Amino acid sequence: VSNPNTVNAFSVVTNNTVGSALNGTSTVVLNPAGDATQSSGVNQSVNLLARAGYRTMIDPDTAITFDGNYTKVLSPKAFQSNLLPGNAVKGGLITLSDRPEFRGDPTSLISTGAIPAKSAEEFGGHISGQYKNFLLEGNYYHFELERDTNVLPVNAALAGSSSNPDFEGYDVAASWIITGETRGFNKELFGWSGVAPKSPFSMKGGTGAFEAVARYSVLDLNYNAGAAGTSAVGGTPRNVGGNGVTTVVAPTPTDGRIRGGRQEISTLGLNWYANRNVRWLVQYSLAKVDRLNGSGQQIGQDLNILATRIQFAF
Repeated sequence: VSNPNTVNAFSVVTNNTVGSALNGTSTVVLNPAGDATQSSGVNQSVNLLARAGYRTMIDPDTAITFDGNYTKVLSPKAFQSNLLPGNAVKGGLITLSDRPEFRGDPTSLISTGAIPAKSAEEFGGHISGQYKNFLLEGNYYHFELERDTNVLPVNAALAGSSSNPDFEGYDVAASWIITGETRGFNKELFGWSGVAPKSPFSMKGGTGAFEAVARYSVLDLNYNAGAAGTSAVGGTPRNVGGNGVTTVVAPTPTDGRIRGGRQEISTLGLNWYANRNVRWLVQYSLAKVDRLNGSGQQIGQDLNILATRIQFAF
């Protein structure tokens, strides 16, 4: 199965698209406003990342791993609005979003939008167990944001609420190597390595290795979302002043509501390892997205995704 990236979500700065990785999960940074109101080079975000793991061999055929990770965004990168006099720095934004575990299309079906925040943190855990040619693993992630109510954000509708939102995601995956090979373990990366076929493919009769895989994942980016048919925005417009600038901003979300959506994906796949350098993957995914817009209308969708990929490693 393609890299699950179950929680491909933590966006900690506001300019340009970059990426990093933690525990096999991509961290994607977005431009949340999308309206050319942000400028690069305002300042830098300050982040703390940590990870610890433990692996034990119960017997020659059985191994179990445990690991945890922690990310702290101490200072989100500030944004700068060129729509206001002086281009004053107004604060930091954080966005959480994800694509439906298919990297051929950059569209994110769930997203919190840009949230004004002073800081954020993520903590997660992973457990996996291997018995001969069977592998079972699971991940859990939890995200917490500290809102900044004293800034004038580009996405003004998400300002003003004092509640601090939190989100979560998890996945469970299983693998069965049909031809009997077992995965090795990379101690430096603290993760399972690829499959080395006992009989590499050749015209003389080598078949390569076959692996059947399955995965179920959930990512919930809703916070006090409210019921269908209800509005996510309440109150009246308000004046925000500072540095000689007075601006009327939009009403704030009712109860700090964030309707990022909930994504649930079930996947089945078959992998063929021709040799140590060539892998062919075929997978089918059923994605269910439940998401309300600001007025309470359902904008989620169900997707059937059939994908294939050939990888060459040298």
